[in-house]
Amino acid sequence: KELRKRIVESGVADKVSRSIDGVWKLRQSYFYRHGQTAFGYAGQVQRAVEAEGLVFTLIEARDDWAAGPKNSYFTVICRIDPKP
Repeated sequence: KELRKRIVESGVADKVSRSIDGVWKLRQSYFYRHGQTAFGYAGQVQRAVEAEGLVFTLIEARDDWAAGPKNSYFTVICRIDPKP
């Protein structure tokens, strides 16, 4: 829960969840893309996770676009593990 709180407070994600099998899902809403892509967002998440001294493994990065504002998200699904 502490990592989830730090990620949200850092502004990297609007919403963070973790499944029971250890897979994390991070979402960042947007109104305009301003040239950003889902993989660019995944890079931001990776840098934030690695700055915490953890290992980031990308599973999926996607752009969940919707016609209305606040309904579009960059979504990253990943594993976040301690360094070996």
